[in-house]
Amino acid sequence: MARGGDMSVWQVTNEDELREAIQETARVALVGSRSRMSWIAHQEGQNISTEGLTGIVDFRPDDLVVTVRSGTHVRDLEQMIADSGLCLGLSRTALGWMGSRIGTVGGLIALNLPHAAQNRTGGVKDWCLGMRVMRPDGEVVTFGSQVVKSVAGFDLHRVMAGSRGGLGVILSVTLRLYPIRLVEKDSLERLSDAEPRWVCRVPLAQVDQVVSEVVRPVARLRSSGLVWSEELPSELYGGWAIGPAGRTVPRPDPMVEKLRRSLKSTLDPQRKFAEGFVS
Repeated sequence: MARGGDMSVWQVTNEDELREAIQETARVALVGSRSRMSWIAHQEGQNISTEGLTGIVDFRPDDLVVTVRSGTHVRDLEQMIADSGLCLGLSRTALGWMGSRIGTVGGLIALNLPHAAQNRTGGVKDWCLGMRVMRPDGEVVTFGSQVVKSVAGFDLHRVMAGSRGGLGVILSVTLRLYPIRLVEKDSLERLSDAEPRWVCRVPLAQVDQVVSEVVRPVARLRSSGLVWSEELPSELYGGWAIGPAGRTVPRPDPMVEKLRRSLKSTLDPQRKFAEGFVS
Protein backbone atom coordinates (compact mmCIF):
# COMPACT_ATOMS: atom_id res chain seq x y z
CA MET A 1 0.00 0.00 0.00
CA ALA A 2 1.37 3.41 -0.94
CA ARG A 3 0.42 7.03 -1.25
CA GLY A 4 1.84 6.98 -4.79
CA GLY A 5 3.23 9.91 -6.73
CA ASP A 6 0.37 12.15 -5.62
CA MET A 7 0.75 12.25 -1.83
CA SER A 8 -2.88 13.32 -1.44
CA VAL A 9 -4.15 10.01 -2.83
CA TRP A 10 -3.89 6.72 -0.96
CA GLN A 11 -3.38 3.97 -3.55
CA VAL A 12 -4.47 0.41 -2.70
CA THR A 13 -3.88 -2.76 -4.71
CA ASN A 14 -6.02 -5.32 -2.88
CA GLU A 15 -8.95 -5.57 -0.48
CA ASP A 16 -6.82 -5.97 2.64
CA GLU A 17 -4.99 -2.73 1.88
CA LEU A 18 -8.30 -1.02 1.18
CA ARG A 19 -9.76 -2.21 4.48
CA GLU A 20 -6.70 -0.95 6.36
CA ALA A 21 -6.86 2.43 4.62
CA ILE A 22 -10.55 2.85 5.45
CA GLN A 23 -10.08 1.86 9.08
CA GLU A 24 -7.18 4.29 9.51
CA THR A 25 -9.10 7.20 7.97
CA ALA A 26 -11.78 9.27 9.67
CA ARG A 27 -13.34 10.52 6.45
CA VAL A 28 -12.94 8.78 3.07
CA ALA A 29 -13.31 10.40 -0.35
CA LEU A 30 -13.27 7.56 -2.89
CA VAL A 31 -11.68 8.08 -6.31
CA GLY A 32 -10.68 5.92 -9.27
CA SER A 33 -8.69 7.36 -12.16
CA ARG A 34 -10.13 10.83 -11.40
CA SER A 35 -11.21 11.27 -15.02
CA ARG A 36 -14.74 12.34 -14.07
CA MET A 37 -13.98 14.71 -11.19
CA SER A 38 -15.74 17.65 -12.85
CA TRP A 39 -19.03 15.79 -12.24
CA ILE A 40 -18.27 15.23 -8.54
CA ALA A 41 -18.84 17.69 -5.71
CA HIS A 42 -15.81 18.72 -3.66
CA GLN A 43 -15.24 15.99 -1.08
CA GLU A 44 -13.72 16.57 2.33
CA GLY A 45 -11.58 13.65 3.45
CA GLN A 46 -8.66 11.42 2.51
CA ASN A 47 -8.70 10.38 -1.16
CA ILE A 48 -8.46 6.59 -1.43
CA SER A 49 -8.10 5.29 -4.97
CA THR A 50 -9.48 1.92 -6.10
CA GLU A 51 -7.63 2.15 -9.43
CA GLY A 52 -5.29 -0.63 -8.29
CA LEU A 53 -8.15 -3.16 -7.99
CA THR A 54 -8.00 -4.48 -11.54
CA GLY A 55 -8.75 -7.50 -13.69
CA ILE A 56 -11.55 -9.81 -14.75
CA VAL A 57 -12.84 -12.15 -12.03
CA ASP A 58 -15.14 -14.21 -14.24
CA PHE A 59 -16.13 -14.04 -17.91
CA ARG A 60 -18.92 -16.11 -19.42
CA PRO A 61 -19.44 -14.97 -23.01
CA ASP A 62 -22.21 -17.51 -23.66
CA ASP A 63 -24.19 -15.93 -20.82
CA LEU A 64 -23.27 -12.35 -21.86
CA VAL A 65 -21.85 -11.73 -18.40
CA VAL A 66 -18.54 -10.49 -16.99
CA THR A 67 -17.45 -9.89 -13.40
CA VAL A 68 -14.71 -7.30 -13.16
CA ARG A 69 -12.88 -5.43 -10.40
CA SER A 70 -13.83 -1.78 -10.04
CA GLY A 71 -10.42 -0.24 -10.78
CA THR A 72 -10.24 -1.81 -14.25
CA HIS A 73 -10.32 0.84 -16.96
CA VAL A 74 -13.34 0.71 -19.24
CA ARG A 75 -11.20 0.63 -22.38
CA ASP A 76 -9.04 -2.18 -20.96
CA LEU A 77 -12.11 -4.26 -20.16
CA GLU A 78 -13.50 -3.80 -23.65
CA GLN A 79 -10.18 -4.84 -25.18
CA MET A 80 -10.13 -7.99 -23.03
CA ILE A 81 -13.59 -9.13 -24.15
CA ALA A 82 -13.57 -7.85 -27.76
CA ASP A 83 -12.42 -11.17 -29.26
CA SER A 84 -15.73 -12.67 -28.12
CA GLY A 85 -17.65 -10.08 -30.15
CA LEU A 86 -18.98 -8.49 -26.95
CA CYS A 87 -18.75 -5.09 -25.30
CA LEU A 88 -20.34 -2.91 -22.65
CA GLY A 89 -23.58 -1.21 -23.65
CA LEU A 90 -21.74 1.99 -24.57
CA SER A 91 -21.54 3.78 -27.88
CA ARG A 92 -18.64 2.63 -30.08
CA THR A 93 -18.36 6.04 -31.75
CA ALA A 94 -19.23 8.68 -29.16
CA LEU A 95 -16.31 9.96 -27.11
CA GLY A 96 -15.90 11.58 -23.72
CA TRP A 97 -18.97 12.10 -21.57
CA MET A 98 -21.40 11.15 -24.33
CA GLY A 99 -19.87 7.72 -24.73
CA SER A 100 -18.65 7.27 -21.13
CA ARG A 101 -15.85 4.98 -22.40
CA ILE A 102 -13.31 6.67 -20.12
CA GLY A 103 -12.00 6.09 -16.62
CA THR A 104 -12.64 3.01 -14.49
CA VAL A 105 -15.56 0.62 -14.34
CA GLY A 106 -16.19 1.67 -10.75
CA GLY A 107 -16.39 5.32 -11.77
CA LEU A 108 -18.74 4.49 -14.62
CA ILE A 109 -21.10 2.70 -12.22
CA ALA A 110 -20.78 5.18 -9.34
CA LEU A 111 -21.78 8.12 -11.54
CA ASN A 112 -24.41 6.36 -13.67
CA LEU A 113 -24.44 9.22 -16.17
CA PRO A 114 -26.63 9.07 -19.31
CA HIS A 115 -24.78 7.85 -22.40
CA ALA A 116 -25.16 7.86 -26.18
CA ALA A 117 -26.34 4.23 -26.52
CA GLN A 118 -28.97 4.52 -23.81
CA ASN A 119 -31.86 4.09 -26.25
CA ARG A 120 -30.52 0.61 -27.16
CA THR A 121 -28.95 -0.76 -24.00
CA GLY A 122 -30.57 1.18 -21.16
CA GLY A 123 -28.87 3.09 -18.39
CA VAL A 124 -25.64 1.98 -16.74
CA LYS A 125 -27.49 0.70 -13.66
CA ASP A 126 -29.59 -1.56 -15.90
CA TRP A 127 -26.46 -3.59 -16.73
CA CYS A 128 -25.59 -4.23 -13.07
CA LEU A 129 -26.49 -7.79 -12.16
CA GLY A 130 -24.50 -8.08 -8.95
CA MET A 131 -21.84 -6.38 -6.89
CA ARG A 132 -19.38 -6.83 -4.05
CA VAL A 133 -19.16 -3.81 -1.75
CA MET A 134 -16.98 -2.95 1.26
CA ARG A 135 -18.80 -1.27 4.12
CA PRO A 136 -17.19 1.40 6.35
CA ASP A 137 -16.36 -1.24 8.98
CA GLY A 138 -14.43 -3.27 6.39
CA GLU A 139 -17.08 -5.97 6.00
CA VAL A 140 -17.62 -7.16 2.42
CA VAL A 141 -21.18 -7.80 1.31
CA THR A 142 -22.54 -9.22 -1.94
CA PHE A 143 -25.66 -7.98 -3.71
CA GLY A 144 -27.56 -9.44 -6.66
CA SER A 145 -26.53 -12.39 -8.81
CA GLN A 146 -24.16 -13.38 -11.60
CA VAL A 147 -26.68 -14.31 -14.27
CA VAL A 148 -28.88 -12.25 -16.56
CA LYS A 149 -32.11 -14.02 -15.69
CA SER A 150 -32.28 -14.22 -11.92
CA VAL A 151 -34.47 -13.06 -9.06
CA ALA A 152 -31.85 -13.79 -6.41
CA GLY A 153 -30.73 -11.16 -3.91
CA PHE A 154 -31.90 -7.58 -3.49
CA ASP A 155 -31.56 -4.59 -5.78
CA LEU A 156 -29.04 -2.77 -3.59
CA HIS A 157 -26.48 -3.15 -6.37
CA ARG A 158 -28.72 -0.89 -8.47
CA VAL A 159 -28.83 1.62 -5.61
CA MET A 160 -25.03 1.70 -5.62
CA ALA A 161 -25.16 2.79 -9.27
CA GLY A 162 -25.20 6.58 -9.03
CA SER A 163 -24.22 6.64 -5.34
CA ARG A 164 -21.01 8.61 -6.13
CA GLY A 165 -18.96 6.87 -3.47
CA GLY A 166 -21.25 7.86 -0.63
CA LEU A 167 -22.56 4.45 0.44
CA GLY A 168 -19.60 2.06 0.20
CA VAL A 169 -16.68 0.92 -1.93
CA ILE A 170 -17.56 -0.97 -5.10
CA LEU A 171 -15.02 -3.81 -5.21
CA SER A 172 -16.28 -5.71 -8.22
CA VAL A 173 -19.38 -5.72 -10.36
CA THR A 174 -21.11 -8.28 -12.55
CA LEU A 175 -22.25 -6.66 -15.79
CA ARG A 176 -24.47 -7.67 -18.64
CA LEU A 177 -22.69 -7.48 -22.00
CA TYR A 178 -23.93 -6.75 -25.52
CA PRO A 179 -22.93 -7.85 -29.02
CA ILE A 180 -20.66 -5.25 -30.59
CA ARG A 181 -22.88 -5.12 -33.67
CA LEU A 182 -25.75 -3.84 -31.51
CA VAL A 183 -23.90 -0.68 -30.54
CA GLU A 184 -21.64 -0.18 -33.57
CA LYS A 185 -23.76 2.78 -34.61
CA ASP A 186 -25.79 5.23 -32.60
CA SER A 187 -28.19 8.08 -33.23
CA LEU A 188 -26.18 10.71 -31.39
CA GLU A 189 -25.96 14.01 -33.26
CA ARG A 190 -22.83 16.00 -32.46
CA LEU A 191 -23.46 19.74 -32.62
CA SER A 192 -19.98 20.91 -31.58
CA ASP A 193 -16.59 19.50 -30.60
CA ALA A 194 -16.74 20.98 -27.11
CA GLU A 195 -16.87 18.93 -23.90
CA PRO A 196 -20.32 19.17 -22.27
CA ARG A 197 -20.74 20.37 -18.71
CA TRP A 198 -24.44 19.51 -18.49
CA VAL A 199 -26.57 16.57 -19.58
CA CYS A 200 -30.33 17.01 -19.64
CA ARG A 201 -33.28 14.70 -20.14
CA VAL A 202 -36.39 16.37 -21.53
CA PRO A 203 -39.64 15.22 -23.18
CA LEU A 204 -38.92 13.77 -26.63
CA ALA A 205 -41.05 16.41 -28.30
CA GLN A 206 -38.98 19.20 -26.70
CA VAL A 207 -35.46 18.02 -27.62
CA ASP A 208 -35.11 20.29 -30.65
CA GLN A 209 -36.64 23.19 -28.74
CA VAL A 210 -34.10 22.85 -25.93
CA VAL A 211 -31.24 22.63 -28.44
CA SER A 212 -32.43 25.83 -30.12
CA GLU A 213 -32.64 27.68 -26.80
CA VAL A 214 -29.56 26.48 -24.90
CA VAL A 215 -26.26 28.34 -25.06
CA ARG A 216 -23.61 26.22 -26.81
CA PRO A 217 -25.34 22.84 -27.33
CA VAL A 218 -22.93 19.92 -27.78
CA ALA A 219 -25.04 16.89 -28.77
CA ARG A 220 -28.53 15.43 -28.75
CA LEU A 221 -30.05 11.96 -28.74
CA ARG A 222 -33.63 12.44 -29.87
CA SER A 223 -34.74 8.87 -29.20
CA SER A 224 -33.90 9.17 -25.49
CA GLY A 225 -34.66 12.86 -24.95
CA LEU A 226 -31.04 13.61 -24.02
CA VAL A 227 -29.23 16.89 -24.66
CA TRP A 228 -25.59 17.61 -23.76
CA SER A 229 -24.53 21.25 -23.50
CA GLU A 230 -21.91 23.62 -22.10
CA GLU A 231 -24.55 25.66 -20.27
CA LEU A 232 -27.69 24.77 -18.32
CA PRO A 233 -30.79 25.23 -20.51
CA SER A 234 -33.10 28.01 -19.36
CA GLU A 235 -36.11 25.69 -19.62
CA LEU A 236 -36.24 21.91 -19.10
CA TYR A 237 -39.96 21.46 -19.87
CA GLY A 238 -40.52 19.17 -16.91
CA GLY A 239 -37.23 17.31 -17.39
CA TRP A 240 -34.03 17.29 -15.35
CA ALA A 241 -30.35 18.08 -15.68
CA ILE A 242 -27.06 16.98 -14.10
CA GLY A 243 -24.10 19.32 -14.18
CA PRO A 244 -20.80 20.36 -12.61
CA ALA A 245 -20.04 19.03 -9.12
CA GLY A 246 -23.03 16.69 -9.27
CA ARG A 247 -25.55 19.52 -9.21
CA THR A 248 -29.07 18.42 -10.17
CA VAL A 249 -31.86 20.63 -11.51
CA PRO A 250 -34.52 20.68 -10.25
CA ARG A 251 -33.65 19.52 -6.75
CA PRO A 252 -34.56 15.89 -6.07
CA ASP A 253 -38.07 15.12 -4.91
CA PRO A 254 -38.39 15.18 -1.08
CA MET A 255 -39.27 11.47 -1.11
CA VAL A 256 -36.09 10.72 -3.06
CA GLU A 257 -34.06 12.77 -0.58
CA LYS A 258 -35.68 10.88 2.30
CA LEU A 259 -34.81 7.54 0.70
CA ARG A 260 -31.22 8.67 0.13
CA ARG A 261 -30.86 9.71 3.77
CA SER A 262 -32.33 6.39 4.89
CA LEU A 263 -29.87 4.43 2.73
CA LYS A 264 -26.99 6.51 4.06
CA SER A 265 -28.03 5.84 7.65
CA THR A 266 -28.32 2.11 6.96
CA LEU A 267 -25.20 1.49 4.88
CA ASP A 268 -22.90 4.18 6.30
CA PRO A 269 -24.23 5.11 9.75
CA GLN A 270 -20.89 6.66 10.78
CA ARG A 271 -20.93 8.84 7.64
CA LYS A 272 -17.38 7.79 6.85
CA PHE A 273 -17.78 8.02 3.07
CA ALA A 274 -17.96 11.51 1.57
CA GLU A 275 -20.87 12.03 -0.80
CA GLY A 276 -19.96 13.17 -4.29
CA PHE A 277 -23.07 15.18 -5.11
CA VAL A 278 -24.57 18.53 -4.19
CA SER A 279 -27.44 18.07 -1.76
